Amino acid sequence: MTVPTLILYGSSDVNVPPEITAHIAARLIADARYIEYEGSGHAIGMTDRERVNVDLFAFLREAGR
Repeated sequence: MTVPTLILYGSSDVNVPPEITAHIAARLIADARYIEYEGSGHAIGMTDRERVNVDLFAFLREAGR
């Protein structure tokens, strides 16, 4: 993949454990930015929305340069 990629993950996600998906994806996608939310579960867009928005907008600003 040659596009900027942001991977956001909750460290306590029991639906899709990070060691099975996010960690592998971060290694396979060149220059992927991986952010893990300590103690968060699967629904980080709802439980950590303020932090997700900050991280997402920062990533989009960087990718747009």
